[in-house]
Amino acid sequence: MHILRADFLFLQETHRHVTNIRDRYYNSCFHSVNPETKSRGASIAVHMGLHHEIFYSTDGRLIFLKVRLWGQLLTLASLYLPNIDQIWAFCKILANLWEFGGGYHGTWRGL
Repeated sequence: MHILRADFLFLQETHRHVTNIRDRYYNSCFHSVNPETKSRGASIAVHMGLHHEIFYSTDGRLIFLKVRLWGQLLTLASLYLPNIDQIWAFCKILANLWEFGGGYHGTWRGL
């Protein structure tokens, strides 16, 4: 993972029951997993030395990360929408993000 030289890695469809991705350069890796199924799963790996705050769902569909990078507060999100009722699910996720978020949210693309 370190060869990418990224501050954050967003992983989708991790299909994990165990949340133990390890890398010496990414000291924090956060997961949103559904413990009852191997489907779904979203993860964010954070490069060492970055301070952060985390929010994740218990169904493995979303994970939010609030972090200060280069003096700017950022809110990052990794989403995994269901195959049905996507608009309803996305609106619910946006409400959670709005409540958790802080700093620069950027723009929404691909809607």
